[in-house]
Amino acid sequence: MSTLNNLKILDFTTLIPGPFATMMMGDMGADIIKVESPTRLDLVRAMGPFNHGSSTSHSFVNRNKRSISLDLKKQKSIAELVKQINPILAAYSAENKIDMIISKNNIIIGKKDLDITSKILELVNKKVKKIKIN
Repeated sequence: MSTLNNLKILDFTTLIPGPFATMMMGDMGADIIKVESPTRLDLVRAMGPFNHGSSTSHSFVNRNKRSISLDLKKQKSIAELVKQINPILAAYSAENKIDMIISKNNIIIGKKDLDITSKILELVNKKVKKIKIN
């Protein structure tokens, strides 16, 4: 049994420190989902050395990870991201924007620049509980 085997982590990082940290969490059993933009290159992919055209640095720091490509400026992509975490509780602000999501796996997301709305949460899980914060 691994130390972090019940933890799911969404990895939005693009420079070496972030992918390296989530790589270590993956090595300890966490389920890492690497979220990449289809319109913006992950900078680690451009780092050498290269083997048959692929960055060995990228391969190294992204081992033990699943990968998903999402344009987080599109509501459909945000809904797909929310599906990955199976939300059960959400805290939202006065603008009806979700500030925090908690799932059955105790995942918390506090990424305010994601445009997650109550409507998206309801599409993914109609039973999600919502609490308003000031």
